[in-house]
Amino acid sequence: MSSRIISPTGPGLSVKLFHFEVNRLTPAQLESKLSSVQYTPPTKDTPSEGFASVESKARKVRAEFTISYRVPVRYYEGNEVKKNYYMSVEKGMVLVDFGKKIVEIRGSDRIARRFRRFIYSEFSENAPSLLPVDLVESKSAKKFYASIIKASELKSKENTNILYAVYSNITAQSLRRADFRGDYLQNKKEVTVYGTMHGGTIALFSGTITYPSNTPLKTVVNCESGSLFIYKTEDGILEKDARWLIDEMITAATE
Repeated sequence: MSSRIISPTGPGLSVKLFHFEVNRLTPAQLESKLSSVQYTPPTKDTPSEGFASVESKARKVRAEFTISYRVPVRYYEGNEVKKNYYMSVEKGMVLVDFGKKIVEIRGSDRIARRFRRFIYSEFSENAPSLLPVDLVESKSAKKFYASIIKASELKSKENTNILYAVYSNITAQSLRRADFRGDYLQNKKEVTVYGTMHGGTIALFSGTITYPSNTPLKTVVNCESGSLFIYKTEDGILEKDARWLIDEMITAATE
C-alpha cells in the first residue's frame, strides 16, 4: 500500500475530513448499504450516483464513490441564445473510520457534498452528523502546523518553504485575519510569534512540504475546513506521502 502511486485527475489530490456521528450504525450496516447502491450510468436527463469496491475491515469502511451531474452549455443558433446539457462524471473515494469517528473523502467539493447528502438522506432516522474538521475551533491548528514543519524540515530544510500563511481569531478588535506572503515563512520570526503576540491561530498555509519519501510537493492546508490539496508530480503522488499528511490532521482532530 505505501508504495502505491495515486494518479488523481486534475492538478492534484483533494482531501476533506469530517467528524462523523451516526447513532446505532455499525460498519457492517454501512457496508451493506453502500454495496446496495451501485453506480449505473446516467440517462440523458437524470444524474446518478453509486458505490463500487466496497470493503469493511478493522472498523473502517472504504468505497469508491461515482457521481454524475448535468452541466449547462449555452450556444448561439442564429441570433438566439439556447441552452443544452451534458452529463459530467466524477469519481472519488470515501473512507469511514468508526473507531476515530472520521470520514475521509478524496475528490472534489461536489463529491463531498453528494456523500454528505447521501448520509443525511439514507440514515435520517439515526440523526447523522457529518461536520468538517476544524482545527482552529478545537485549538489544535498550531500544534498540527508545528508537527508538519518539523517533520518536513527533518527531511529537507531547503525544500521546506511555506509561501503563504493566514492567521485568524486575532484578539485585536480592528483585525479579523492576517495574511503573510513570502519565502520560508516558517523561519520568519515576525510570523512565528504573531500568534503569541496577538492571540491568532494559523488557519491556512501553503507552500512546499517535504514528505516521508523525501519528495517535495506543493501543498495547501486549510485548518478551518479540514481540507488538504497535494499537487502531483509527473509520476503522481505516493500513497504513503498522502497518508502521512492526512493522518497528521486526523491525529490533531481526535486528540
